[in-house]
Amino acid sequence: MRKSYSAAFRLGSKDDRRLTPVLEIVLKWLDSPQRGLDLGTDPVDVLTDPHGDRVVKKGHRVETRLYEGRTTKAWALRYSHPDAAADHHRWTTSLAWRVEESDASPWFAAQVQYGSTDGTVVPLRRRSSRPRLIRDLVGRLGAWNGSNIHARSTPLDKDGSASFVAELESTNRRLPIVFLSASHATDRPVVDPDHVADQLVGVAHVYHATDRFTSLFGLEKLLPRDQLAFDGTVRIYWPGFRRGANSYMHRSWTAREIRALGRFEPLLLQVVSAATIGVTNPDAPSWESVESLQREQQIQRARESGSEAELLGLMNEENAELRQRVEDLQLKAMELEDSLSMTEAQRDSYKQSYEMLLRDEGSPEENALPLLQTVSDAITESLRRHEDSLLVAFNNQSDGYDSPYERPHEVFQALCFLADTYAPARRGEKRIKDFDPLLRELCGWEWKGPQSDTTVGRYSRDRKSTRLN
Repeated sequence: MRKSYSAAFRLGSKDDRRLTPVLEIVLKWLDSPQRGLDLGTDPVDVLTDPHGDRVVKKGHRVETRLYEGRTTKAWALRYSHPDAAADHHRWTTSLAWRVEESDASPWFAAQVQYGSTDGTVVPLRRRSSRPRLIRDLVGRLGAWNGSNIHARSTPLDKDGSASFVAELESTNRRLPIVFLSASHATDRPVVDPDHVADQLVGVAHVYHATDRFTSLFGLEKLLPRDQLAFDGTVRIYWPGFRRGANSYMHRSWTAREIRALGRFEPLLLQVVSAATIGVTNPDAPSWESVESLQREQQIQRARESGSEAELLGLMNEENAELRQRVEDLQLKAMELEDSLSMTEAQRDSYKQSYEMLLRDEGSPEENALPLLQTVSDAITESLRRHEDSLLVAFNNQSDGYDSPYERPHEVFQALCFLADTYAPARRGEKRIKDFDPLLRELCGWEWKGPQSDTTVGRYSRDRKSTRLN
């Protein structure tokens, strides 16, 4: 089974450690029009069955576990159903809740997986989606994971820039921060901040600029330019962020890319969810951990009663569970090694964006923006199209064709700009007063004019190339 969504956080406060309000929200979720699961006249009893397992309707199965120990209480639910488009694939949503005597408040965790159940080898790719009950739990009971979790975006003005950067660099932060900058033209983000926050609740914190001055006069004084987000750009700041560190890790999307995508929120959720594949929170409960607590309790009782047959059966169950965990870890290792989720999310975003642009603009095939995966692709394609106008020389600081820069289309457009616009202007074939607005419109980059002797001396190593291609 492939994980498509995972979230874990503490619920409410020490004043409310009950399972009841959680069960009420879960029941509402199961009985929603989308699922319509009828659990009978006493649904709470169904959900709190320590060893519940029933097929509620064709293909829809609900399993439950409940553990009550001396200092710990835990509950778990596993709901599985067939994929709407492929019967041989199933979706499984696992929920788990646990509270201990020493806990400040209960833990809650949710995980969504999908995959083939009968050995059928057919590719299936579904976008990540957030179970609605996550939003309901956070909205009704409150939640936190290192800091408070909100179902709405947090507004940020220029006066709050310092505290925002402190939060970015906090070593206690566990979740990514998504920042939506304001467009210079409209003074607001290009996507609805609260809609983004709603989709990412539980897996990311969302902030939005109240106006363009948040970035221009607030964050610009505190962050390097290549780590900023401005003029409608959206950026993800992952935990472990440091000023001056590799900005490419903290991915961003320009306003132009976002508009071209149409539906941007699902892509954001997919990118964040992909990062959870290898994440294990030792504090959070799971279906497996609740089952393990139950089994340990049963093994202890069997030993006390001297029932060897029961003890043997329980030990066999434990061994089977351990084998399953090994298989799950092997699958997780394969997914991490492959890194498909993140790569495909990036590829799909570029593909959808630029294919939509081509359809809208009706460009001839030769002038169409190619589907590029790497900077190497961008350099190769630009040289192919402008072999008589371009030479590419890497400086001493460059990664060359192995550059990790995540937006190869910008590199391609910048190189083509040199061949199509800058070179003709220098030859006197075009009259252009200012290159900067043209380059900004084309790919979002800036054009810097003549530099001072001080700047030239300071960055002299950047101006030297050991070879010319």
